[in-house]
Amino acid sequence: MVIDKLKPLLEDPAVLKVGQNIKYDMCVFRRHGVEIGPVDDTMLLSFVLDAGKHNHGMDELAKQYLGQETISSPTSPAAAPSRSASTRCRSTRRATTPPRTPT
Repeated sequence: MVIDKLKPLLEDPAVLKVGQNIKYDMCVFRRHGVEIGPVDDTMLLSFVLDAGKHNHGMDELAKQYLGQETISSPTSPAAAPSRSASTRCRSTRRATTPPRTPT
């Protein structure tokens, strides 16, 4: 399966993964047992550099920094109704630290 081939690279701490709104992608991969990391998010980087100056979506960034108009598709995730990441993705990963016991 393709996911089995990608997993070592996506989980390799020596390889930085860069994406637009990558938290969503991380959730999707997590559902398939893949923990992506380390990551940089172009949307967050844009917001940190230029908060309040413009929209930080991929279409706006492509136009501003690359001079490119993006192609929109009614079936693309960008065209889908906006929902918070918490409603789109539920983590299947269990906490790695045991619960604290009162002393």
